[in-house]
Amino acid sequence: MSTEPTFAMQRWRLALHEAAHGIVGRLLADDGLGVGAAISTAGPGRCWCPMPDNPLLAALVFAAGPAGEALAASHAPPDEPPDARQSEAADGLLAEVLTAEKSGAELKAPDDTATVAAFAGRFSAERVQWNGLYLTMLNAARALVEDHSAEIVALARRLFREGLCVHRSATGVEENAQ
Repeated sequence: MSTEPTFAMQRWRLALHEAAHGIVGRLLADDGLGVGAAISTAGPGRCWCPMPDNPLLAALVFAAGPAGEALAASHAPPDEPPDARQSEAADGLLAEVLTAEKSGAELKAPDDTATVAAFAGRFSAERVQWNGLYLTMLNAARALVEDHSAEIVALARRLFREGLCVHRSATGVEENAQ
């Protein structure tokens, strides 16, 4: 029996990861424009969401992604398979985004956990302080994700099926990004 995650489970974890970034970003710095997210059939994903001006709150948005993945333990992926036409559109968009990121260092998206660690390091000179702040931010992100898990899971389900979507508000007004 293989312990490797299935395609559906990998895609589900990625959808939860990107949805958590988006919902937490909107909660902490709503600009009224909503959240955009995309995942590809090959694996990478991206989320475009409001970012707080406060660096510690911004770190929570980054930490929300890995915290969102933990929701896969209590929420099964959708039964319906991803929409092939929509997934193809998401693959095309993400290929363009990844090409742009490779061509310009300022567009490179860092690893979420490394970003949270860097934020913690900016505010804590002592190793013990840094570790405490880092763990506090991860725990705060987990709490935000748990408190808003229904909305994160709803967005992740759409993202799983469609590969590309826009989430406008907490009222559930959502549009497909075509």
